[in-house]
Amino acid sequence: MISEKIYRLRQQYKYSQEKFAEKLNVSRQAVQRWESGNAIPDMESMLNIAKTFQVSLDWLNDLPDHRMVDELRRQRHPVPSYQNLGFWNAYAPDLLTDFKQFLAEGKDVEWLREIVLALCHIPQFQEKEDMADILYKIMYQAPTRAYFPYREPDDLESIRLLRVERASVAGKQLPDAEIMRNKLTGAWLGRVCGCMLGQPIEGIHSKDLDMLLRETDNYPMHRYITREDVMGPVADKIEFPPLRSKLYANMLKNGFPGDDDTNYTCIASSVVDANGRNFASEHICRKWTHTGNIDCYATAEKVAYRNIIANYAAPATALYKNPFREWIGAQIRGDYFGYINPGDPEAAAEMAWRDARVSHSKNGIYGEMLVAAMNAAAMVCDDPETVILCGMSQIPSTSRLYEKLQALLDRYHDGGSWDAFYADFMTRYDEKDSFDAVHVISNAELVVAALLWGACDYSKTICLAVQCGFDTDCNGATAGSVAGMIVGVGEIDPKWTDPIDGKVGSSVFGPAHPVEAFVDMMLRHIAQKGE
Repeated sequence: MISEKIYRLRQQYKYSQEKFAEKLNVSRQAVQRWESGNAIPDMESMLNIAKTFQVSLDWLNDLPDHRMVDELRRQRHPVPSYQNLGFWNAYAPDLLTDFKQFLAEGKDVEWLREIVLALCHIPQFQEKEDMADILYKIMYQAPTRAYFPYREPDDLESIRLLRVERASVAGKQLPDAEIMRNKLTGAWLGRVCGCMLGQPIEGIHSKDLDMLLRETDNYPMHRYITREDVMGPVADKIEFPPLRSKLYANMLKNGFPGDDDTNYTCIASSVVDANGRNFASEHICRKWTHTGNIDCYATAEKVAYRNIIANYAAPATALYKNPFREWIGAQIRGDYFGYINPGDPEAAAEMAWRDARVSHSKNGIYGEMLVAAMNAAAMVCDDPETVILCGMSQIPSTSRLYEKLQALLDRYHDGGSWDAFYADFMTRYDEKDSFDAVHVISNAELVVAALLWGACDYSKTICLAVQCGFDTDCNGATAGSVAGMIVGVGEIDPKWTDPIDGKVGSSVFGPAHPVEAFVDMMLRHIAQKGE
């Protein structure tokens, strides 16, 4: 029998099951199942055994070659190489992330912790994926914990029922055409410059970032990090290997080459241009699949892309096996809907909801609605706190995001300093845990804090948003967008805009698309509002 021959081979070479498995690049459990007769090696493993231990397939199977091949092919249906699957195709590697997400949403799943942790330590193979699938179904269907204090719906009608109006810009007159263009240009360039400031250091930890800034005379942060900064001896002390291979502002040759933080803004503009202001979530799905392949997207959007091409429809695209559904991805996509709804935060938030539900749920959706509404309010309001309150007025007052933003406002009104806020922030979130580092709530706090303590100073706002780490390019872009809308491009220091040279690349419009043309499109979409 095959089981006996595998056992004899292992004993002959004096290998443990672990060593034998290592030689064949399989799990110890697989070897154990082969030797017990509970499983038979697949074709690939059979060939590998024969080659590695220099025995014939005839000897292993007691069958003529052609019979052996036919037998092996009938043993099981074809399966993928589970060790090589990306997270968008394999759920098990991110099971722990989803467990944390279900806990945060109030699901009664704590009793599964030890099972989840145990499964996470098993090497990736088909049975692990099967077990993870069972755990997913249990967690998805689990009831909400008793006394969970938050109400966080996904549907628009329920979201609106839970709003509390904190501020309003209703009735405020829109600026004239020249000022509106100035503000829209400020918002778009403000977003691009903030993204450029944070892009080279995305993923760096605060200790290393602090060292880099201090040793290059850029603390508090007040300028772009340059190529020369990271070529000096300080880079050798920093545990952030990509530092010297990144693109820096003083290396740009034909404008800003693009980033997901700006690419999604371009996608939104293209969707509106093609489908009108009444676009549907399905139009977003279609645009994503037509714009690029799955590698153009990340985390929640990447999983949603997988679900889209598997013929799921929104909101299932956001919910099915998507551990990242409350991460920052949707929050970086909301700006354009604010740009084309000047003075109308509710309309901006509603458009953002249509977009966000493709890939996100609960606070992931609220983050995009918040940002869209803030940008809409910023067109007619120059007070950052009022702008923030207009954004908060569009999301459920019963949500975790709202609670954190209210606590932040309370701290600000109590006279707390930025340093005190940041010190407290770092006690509540772990920057080395991607769940905290890329979650929408932690990063929305940083954006709102930067707007408050930035106090209408564009430079100070984007630098505060970036110098604290976490999702540096996303936060720099979002804070820069709102601050740029408030002050207009004329109040943005040319040290930020000069390297951009008025051009932005994207997968939608191609390289070096003029910012002026982009603003023309915004104005055209604004004009369609009354049609």
